[in-house]
Amino acid sequence: MITWLKRKKTPTKTGCPPLQPLSAFREKAAWVLLGEPGAGKSTILKQEAKDCSAECQYLSIAEFLYEYSEDELKDKTLFLDGLDEIRASSKDGTILLQVKARLRKLGNPKFRLACRAADWMGTSDSDDIKSASQNNEIARLLLAPLSREGIISILHGNYGLEEPGLFVEKDERLGVDHLLENPQTLEMLVKAVRGDQWPESRLDTFQLACEQLAEEPNRRHRNQKRGSAIDKGQLLDTAGQLFAAMLLADQDGIALDQDNVTQRFPYLGDYLPSARDVAYEVVHRNLFRLEREECVKPAHRSIAEYLSATWLAKQIDEKGLPLGRVLNLLIGSDGRAVSGLRGLYGWLAIQCKTARTRLIQADALTVVAYGDAKPLPETDKRSILFGLRKEAEELASFHSDVKPATPFEALVDPALLDDFSTALTSNTRDSATQSYVDCLLSILNEGELVQQLKGQLLAIVMDDSWWNIVREDALKIWLKN
Repeated sequence: MITWLKRKKTPTKTGCPPLQPLSAFREKAAWVLLGEPGAGKSTILKQEAKDCSAECQYLSIAEFLYEYSEDELKDKTLFLDGLDEIRASSKDGTILLQVKARLRKLGNPKFRLACRAADWMGTSDSDDIKSASQNNEIARLLLAPLSREGIISILHGNYGLEEPGLFVEKDERLGVDHLLENPQTLEMLVKAVRGDQWPESRLDTFQLACEQLAEEPNRRHRNQKRGSAIDKGQLLDTAGQLFAAMLLADQDGIALDQDNVTQRFPYLGDYLPSARDVAYEVVHRNLFRLEREECVKPAHRSIAEYLSATWLAKQIDEKGLPLGRVLNLLIGSDGRAVSGLRGLYGWLAIQCKTARTRLIQADALTVVAYGDAKPLPETDKRSILFGLRKEAEELASFHSDVKPATPFEALVDPALLDDFSTALTSNTRDSATQSYVDCLLSILNEGELVQQLKGQLLAIVMDDSWWNIVREDALKIWLKN
């Protein structure tokens, strides 16, 4: 069983197991602190060693094994950091057994370990080390993500952001706010947009996010693999292949060992990755997170959708993967995107030239809601507007359940000004037109064309032949600008 740990001032999230502070485990004979790369395991382990007493000793696994004498460590509670680092450089795989042997030679003192979640080999590691524990048990603790309060505090205190809330809101709108939950990826994102130099589009933001998540943040790990480092492009391609297989087969994640396979977590080898060594490396990066012992899942579903679409687009456009085969999986019997695959569908329409027209025609709303239409040429954006009009004709309430963060502003293109103006000045008042215009107002509310359309907006406000909701939305936009 893994217990979730909270950081200081981290509230329990709804639906999550109860969170406990690390201090609640001070009486335990032994525990291992697990966390994702860059989650702050070392910092927290050092602080806990400092907070406990003078009889606590923080040191790396290498220092524990090779540098300190038994007299220096006797009668101390030992905080041993970096198991994953020394394990990565070890050739014989006996590091944990060496740690156990030394602990037993010291008389089985209280000890604490820190390790990357994906590098802790579950039950086998627990069995290897627990006999060094005073009660033959070792608790497994998993570090919880940063809370919104913690993120705001770090942005203001560590990076000097005067309005950290606006920074978080921007990330939420772009769909990459999950990056903020890890201290290291939070830092990378802050540095990447230093001076408010945000990427040009949502597409660029996701690419930046995935490249950051594919990085190896630990210098020791980088040093150990310098001679055999895997190209970042290979890592992202392999992650995309794994994510595509996972999403299209409706699986939750990947089991890193055959003993942990379940119906929802097939074994890594069963995903048939094109390069097994690259696959094993990429599941240890921040693109994945631990779900339970030796089982990982995507760091966030939106990341999986983006990378799987990127990989599929390359297979279709460059390597001859039949488009029809993919469309059979993405488009349901109603002719629209399959509900659980809308994110993949939206990104594929943006990134795959071969599939774009067909995907827009089938489900334009999904393309704009889940992808990023901003980089598309004018003709494709106009096709999306045409598709939205078609959807309004089929169902007047077609956009009523669209999530508030939908990137509608991507369609606000000066080249489409006449298209917006024509629709806003239409003399038709059937349900399809009313609904379509209300959808266009949602788009205009996020963009910069309003000044050129203020006359048309005011005319809608003054015309009681429009639905009340249409007039209200037009008034809100008119007043805001």
